[in-house]
Amino acid sequence: MPTLYAKHVPTTDAATLQYYPEKQRAKLMDVAIYYDKEETQHAATYSWWRDSKPKRTRKTLTHNCFKYRLQWL
Repeated sequence: MPTLYAKHVPTTDAATLQYYPEKQRAKLMDVAIYYDKEETQHAATYSWWRDSKPKRTRKTLTHNCFKYRLQWL
């Protein structure tokens, strides 16, 4: 099974950046998914407000109808 790499990154959501105070935005983290460990091939970004974003306890992820092993960076 191929591997995808995930990590938490500060949010880039335009509405969040516009309407949330800076102090509160610091706690809102998106989950970025990459095809490689060096983080050069971006696969997807899950916004902080999505219920379906991967959590740290997940070991697998279905991306584009294919199942991947999920490794956190």
